[in-house]
Amino acid sequence: MSNAEISDTIPTGVWNTFPRLTDFNLSHNQISGKLPPDLSTISFEPIEIDLSFNNLEGPLPLLPFNLTYLDLSKNRFSGPLSILSKITPSISLIDLSDNMLSGNIPQIQYQGLFTLNLANNKLSGKIPNFLMQNTRFHSPILANNSLSGEIPSPVGNLSNLQVLDLRNNYFSGELPSSLQKCKGLELLDFGGNKLFGEIPSWIGEMLHLKFLILRSNEFYGRIPLQICQLTYIQILDISINNISGIIPECFSNFSMMALHTNLSNFSYSHYIPIDLIRARPWYFGEVTVFSKGREQGYGRSIREPLRVIDLSSNKLTGNIPCQFTNFSALGALNLSQNCLNGTIPLKIGMLKELMSLDLSKNYLSGNIPSSMADLTFLNHLDLSYNNFSGKIPSSTQLQSFNASKFIGNPLLCGLPLQQKCPGDKSFDQSQPTNNSGAGTVQEDEDEFEKWFYTGMGIGFAVGFWAICGSLILKRSWRHAYFLLMLNIKDWIYVMIVVHWARLRWRFQS
Repeated sequence: MSNAEISDTIPTGVWNTFPRLTDFNLSHNQISGKLPPDLSTISFEPIEIDLSFNNLEGPLPLLPFNLTYLDLSKNRFSGPLSILSKITPSISLIDLSDNMLSGNIPQIQYQGLFTLNLANNKLSGKIPNFLMQNTRFHSPILANNSLSGEIPSPVGNLSNLQVLDLRNNYFSGELPSSLQKCKGLELLDFGGNKLFGEIPSWIGEMLHLKFLILRSNEFYGRIPLQICQLTYIQILDISINNISGIIPECFSNFSMMALHTNLSNFSYSHYIPIDLIRARPWYFGEVTVFSKGREQGYGRSIREPLRVIDLSSNKLTGNIPCQFTNFSALGALNLSQNCLNGTIPLKIGMLKELMSLDLSKNYLSGNIPSSMADLTFLNHLDLSYNNFSGKIPSSTQLQSFNASKFIGNPLLCGLPLQQKCPGDKSFDQSQPTNNSGAGTVQEDEDEFEKWFYTGMGIGFAVGFWAICGSLILKRSWRHAYFLLMLNIKDWIYVMIVVHWARLRWRFQS
């Protein structure tokens, strides 16, 4: 009964109503309340329980021993995870993400476990060794918690590892060298931790890697050339680190950046965690940018994520490789806040799918290539604080951006900047249009004022004669009105005389 708009609690007796139940699915409703504290005595067949996307709360109950699938994600469960030790070792999936669970991950063993998703909770402590002892385990997702310590070196024992998502925790130390044994890794996300050291060259041996996210750590050194062996890479994000050196020209080996294909051809499209998609919608499903003063979303199929290269907020030097212009499927390129110099590649207009381009806060110079006018899908652009010169190319797209996206380039001119280019007539021609617009606004204001004062005059006349005409035509109303005025006058006179006499008495005494 999923997606049935149920807004109620689960009756206690329902758990004993169906003794041969194998699939209990009430997901995507508005079910509230708590679960019974002990469900372990219920004589279910091997069962799958899915209560995700509801409003259930309270501690996790003792669960049936013979569970094969458990999804309680996107609820409000709280308390420790100790109940997990009571579940059968043959369970294949546990998803408790997006709750308020706390404490450590208990030391338990599941020989049949494929996926464990504990993301978006309040878990702390270290990763227990039991997670590294199940060779069938392929998707540990522990993102957005308060886990700490080093990444355990036995992680290399997970020969079937395909997704390793540890982002936004407090992990420290260097990447364990044993991780290079995991040849089947397709998604590796260590973003938002305190990892340090050089990016190891053996990452280039993970030939199936498609998502490599090391952003917001303390990595240093150069980008290893071996990383160019990742021909299937679709998201490369090593931003907000201390990476130095040049951008390798061998990035041109990233053939997937130039290939328009549907992700259904790849196995990982079936197990990319939904919370990862939500955390980075501009990577996977939707681009959200600010354009023309308001937030706008530009959707894409989740099976067709954007190709992304984000090297921002590092210490990179040298030129922007012209090989980038071959990435016809690239959706977002961010090289901002580095020390890059040289010019923008002339053929940048070949990036027909580009939706976000940020080159701000570098030392780039020269003219903005005219081919940028061909970037018809561009919805986010920032070229500010460089040394660009000349005229901004004319196009509907480029002139739609705010002038702040071009500031910090003293020799740059043309719309949307106010600085006029020498001999540029288009800038002058735009002025009459603006004056005409201002004249139209002034005419509208004059028209409004005219009707406003006309309405005031009519309203005053109607109100005045509605009252005075009634007094003239209705004798009883007229007598009552003047009697009221006389009484008010007498009351005011009496109040003045009394207060004046009181003040005189006080002064004399």
